[in-house]
Amino acid sequence: MFRGGNEGMSIIPRLNHIQFEGFCRFIDLRLTEELYKFPKIEDTDQEIEFQLFVETYQLVEPLTKERDVVYESLTYSSELYVSTGFIWKTSKDMQEQTIFIGNIPLMNSLGTSIVNGLYQIVINQILQSLDIYYWSELDHNEISIYTDTIVSDWGGRLELEIDRKARIWARVSRKQKISILVLSSAMGSNLREILENVCYPEIFLSFLNGGDPVFSESLYKELQKKFFQQRCRLGRIVRRNINRRLNLDIPQNNTFLLPQDILAAVDHLIGMKSGMDILDDMNHLKNKRTICGAIRHKLIPTPQNLVTSTPVTTTYESFFGLHPLSQVLDQTNPLIQIVHGRKSSYLGPGGLIGRIASFRIRDIHPSHYGRIFPIDTFEGINVGLIGSLAIHARINEYYMVAAGNSLALNQGIQEEQVVPARYRQEFLTIALEQSEKCIVGTGLERQAALDSGVPVIAEHEGKIVYTDTDKIILSGSEELALGKNVLVAYMPWEGYNSEDTVLISERLVYGDIYTSFHIQKYEIQTHVTSQGPERIINKIPHLEAHLLRNLDKNGIVILGSWVEVGDILVGGRGRVIDVQWIQKKGGFSYNLETVRVYISQKREIKVGDKVAGRHGNKVPS
Repeated sequence: MFRGGNEGMSIIPRLNHIQFEGFCRFIDLRLTEELYKFPKIEDTDQEIEFQLFVETYQLVEPLTKERDVVYESLTYSSELYVSTGFIWKTSKDMQEQTIFIGNIPLMNSLGTSIVNGLYQIVINQILQSLDIYYWSELDHNEISIYTDTIVSDWGGRLELEIDRKARIWARVSRKQKISILVLSSAMGSNLREILENVCYPEIFLSFLNGGDPVFSESLYKELQKKFFQQRCRLGRIVRRNINRRLNLDIPQNNTFLLPQDILAAVDHLIGMKSGMDILDDMNHLKNKRTICGAIRHKLIPTPQNLVTSTPVTTTYESFFGLHPLSQVLDQTNPLIQIVHGRKSSYLGPGGLIGRIASFRIRDIHPSHYGRIFPIDTFEGINVGLIGSLAIHARINEYYMVAAGNSLALNQGIQEEQVVPARYRQEFLTIALEQSEKCIVGTGLERQAALDSGVPVIAEHEGKIVYTDTDKIILSGSEELALGKNVLVAYMPWEGYNSEDTVLISERLVYGDIYTSFHIQKYEIQTHVTSQGPERIINKIPHLEAHLLRNLDKNGIVILGSWVEVGDILVGGRGRVIDVQWIQKKGGFSYNLETVRVYISQKREIKVGDKVAGRHGNKVPS
């Protein structure tokens, strides 16, 4: 799409660019940050020091190709190596060595990872941003209670509350409520320093009359341990936001919560009650952040298992196998595959719980415009909690969902001036037996085809003149297509076409208009029993010969066979299009065997099939 005078052209970003940007950010930034956290280690005599040289870390190119990794049920990963050194403090000599830290799963051209032969996608999770917030709510007497919440990167959250008697209370990590005077004292401030650095000293003096009714010595010691030994770490983003909101001038590299932060937050809270500032909208997307999983705090091994790769490898295996944000990619078709990669969720560790999430959180917010597509959400308990990102949405450097502006090719044009309403593109094919170019399209068909990574991309224009399983020869130009065009009438007919049902013509069935091909995988593994390891053979006692007619000499179904329900090694009807026989070395000199059989099935449309899924599920009858 061109602007007036061809001053610039707006283009739609790749539909899976968020996945790629997130992985690149991890490799270029987060991985290095975690490696820097590795402590220096000294011997008992403090003469030799061991340390990592993070700047020289290397990721080795995988030895196994992506296609072979899927076929052999392996993980597509890269070996991580880091240079280390033993430094003798007395002589300043150093012995360098490159050690293997672990395997890190890589991202392929689809924006996914391959773990144990399965395509895995990591969806984005939307959480409350690490920031400082001011908000209010009504108590049981319908009186507004003003609260300040500081959400830190490490160390929990701190809540400051001003009650109807103008007293300030604090709650650390949602535990027992204490006075602001006790909290400030535990952080190392004496009464004189407190009174000299606040605008409303009478608030603190009010607690001196009668003492703190909920103060305990054990709680005081716990606070001192939290703020002096463990230290509450805000992170660079919260430090930037607190300095900007509270008009502080604390260095950006000082990312710990300081007494002056607390005192300035108290002054601002009192001003908020007086109407000196605007309360925060907790559901606004500017107050949300996105993450892809939660593995960074487990990444680096401890000094006790310094040079072993087990901690890193097991952490990734646990993440891809157990974490709810890591899901097996939905490969029903290329379009669903792309949509799955653009999902966002409020659920998961540190997020919301579906059964108790309020309607206010589930509802559509004005800040969703250009960032989140509100219609594409699940029905039922997770409605409004799982959605999809808008086409132009992006994750910025502060891990927030940024506004959906398009990219201007002419750098002299501001991005806000160029927002496309439509982008003319071409069309995509799916696995229908008969397909045709659609009459009404979205304009994104070609973009979806390219970004899905499924079709083979031609290097130049041409007409396809020859194809086989190994090569495609083309010359001229062709257009791909998606689905079939059918005539639809919105009308009742003898009680049909009501609720979630549509009536279809018999021609769609007998004419194979909506006949499609599906591939199913069947797998069997050998096990070790009390009588010894199992074996795969082609002669099975007590079975009739005709049931074994499709087996080869090794006892595995023959490629190209037509199989029916009940035939050995398969469980459905269709054509065998691929057979995998994988043997892995086991203990006591026997091999563990796995056989996978892929069957192509031709399916006609039938009653109960889903034919539309945007505004309710429509099924034919």
